Amino acid sequence: MSLKLMRWLHQRGLSRKRLKGGMLHGWFGDHLFNSHLWRLEREGVALAMLLGSLSALSPFFGFHLLIGCSLAMIFRANIPVTAALQFITNPATVIFYYPSAYLLGARILGEPAMRVDRFRETLRSQDLGAIWNMAGDVFWPLFLGCTVCGVAFGACCWALVLLLWPARPPSRPDRKFAGSETQQP
Repeated sequence: MSLKLMRWLHQRGLSRKRLKGGMLHGWFGDHLFNSHLWRLEREGVALAMLLGSLSALSPFFGFHLLIGCSLAMIFRANIPVTAALQFITNPATVIFYYPSAYLLGARILGEPAMRVDRFRETLRSQDLGAIWNMAGDVFWPLFLGCTVCGVAFGACCWALVLLLWPARPPSRPDRKFAGSETQQP
């Protein structure tokens, strides 16, 4: 499976030869070519599920891919899995997810949730000071709600990968010469 992924990436122009000397190579150095970042290994995929979910469910819409791949580079998680998880939140799901995360964050903080009519009224007033204050009132409950959702979903995905992906059996000693041993009386 990992070889198929590597071939697919190579066909799309994401090979070592093409990346070497480029902008990403300049930023990340030879760490970009670490094999643990690209292979489908149990621990790397599990960590990618955790970090990818955390970044995908963050309130920074539009920067998810940058945040997720940066976290994957730092913590040596699988980059393709992390990048694929960024499509959890898209324009179709955000309209339901962000209000739910805001309500969760407001509930955790014990603050009353902002009513929709107050939100609309503030936007219609076109008073930049009022809009800035409203953004500050919304940001922290939204940030907390998104973080809680991201950690919970990521932890569930991480645990599922570790439970469902069989662990590699411990390596056995080399039995290549087992039959050539001399028998002692």
